[in-house]
Amino acid sequence: MKTLNNIFFNLNSQLKINYSLVLIVITIATIFLRYVPDLSFKIIYFVQALLLFIIYIKNFSIDKKIIFYFLPVVIYPLFSSEIKYFAIILLLILLNLLFNKPEREDFKFNNNIFYLFYFSLIFLAKSVNNDQYFLSIILNSTINLSLATTRYSYFNLDPNYASILILMIFNIFFYQMNKNYLKRFTIFSFLLILLTQSKSGIIFYLIVIIFYFFKIEFKKKILIFLLVNFILFLASIIFYNNFSNPYIKKNYSIPSKQSTTSVVDVYYSEICFNKKFNKVKYLTDCRDLQQHSKKNYIINKLLGVSVYLKLYSIGFSVNDIIFNLNDYFFPDGVKNRSNTKINSKYVYSNQFSAHNILIKGIQNFGLIYFLIFLINCYLFFKKSFNYNFFPVIFSCIFIGLDIFLFLPILALSFKKEATNI
Repeated sequence: MKTLNNIFFNLNSQLKINYSLVLIVITIATIFLRYVPDLSFKIIYFVQALLLFIIYIKNFSIDKKIIFYFLPVVIYPLFSSEIKYFAIILLLILLNLLFNKPEREDFKFNNNIFYLFYFSLIFLAKSVNNDQYFLSIILNSTINLSLATTRYSYFNLDPNYASILILMIFNIFFYQMNKNYLKRFTIFSFLLILLTQSKSGIIFYLIVIIFYFFKIEFKKKILIFLLVNFILFLASIIFYNNFSNPYIKKNYSIPSKQSTTSVVDVYYSEICFNKKFNKVKYLTDCRDLQQHSKKNYIINKLLGVSVYLKLYSIGFSVNDIIFNLNDYFFPDGVKNRSNTKINSKYVYSNQFSAHNILIKGIQNFGLIYFLIFLINCYLFFKKSFNYNFFPVIFSCIFIGLDIFLFLPILALSFKKEATNI
């Protein structure tokens, strides 16, 4: 009880310093509205955006150069009825237009607040399979079993998005350029990744650590990001041209116990029964024929079914963009491409779902608006040091663009006293 009182005393002492810090806590706390049934995320996003403008009101300064980008964004709804992407690009443009240096004071908390984060991570962990909370599961099984066979998430989000969001929030409260922060961040990240089994969480952690030790200029970080994506696209195209389509049902000579869907059939045919993968079988989702289950450790998923689907879909999407570029100049290009194949004997919706931030941007924004989006991302996040920006975009290389639905949280991640490197 005494420790709990110390936590809240420390929190109250910190918040009395600056009312903007109070608003930051409130903005982050609105994430918990995700647990309210039937409450639209649009409401949460609007409230967060409004609070963000209030927090940065002291930094108000109109940048006339951004008006050039603002005008075409206003007419975005004429090209697409998808409100979430309009909301993302509009908020980004407004932030860039109205705030010169979106900086704020840092939190300075002791270990008690860190323990509160640690406890919340365990208390709020919820299984993605049966909606049971971690604490209730371990009452009926061993901790080792529950961690090995169950994947957890938070805020009713996909585990990858939840991991990125939570690590962003942790950094907002604790990010500092010292070894104590690295220890806290490593402990917290390890537990989070253990619970969520998130590869995106691993990438986020690694990028934070790499850019912490290696001081690289902003432009060079951008070039590294683009280079990594280029290599991924090249590898995915090769994969697409050399491996079978997982969305087409064919007859494979696979034991019936292992054959349930076209995805599973193709995976077992191309990976599990392919002698070339025998030496890395432990990195796959292949199960021994006498084994009924496979533990859910992250190391077992590096060449899993989800990776197969992602590589194939990315390769398919890149190939489609290259050869049908005219269909991708404006928003909803991917919908138009899907409609042209609607009478095909194959279902194309899954093949277009490339889990990559750049491809999703082209598919949903279109080339013109995505270019506007990228330019404004560059201009906005270069204004000051944002410790979450690069970990976020790198960790979204394998998931998509929807992480920018947390743009208000990302925009709170600027560090006042640091220079942008």
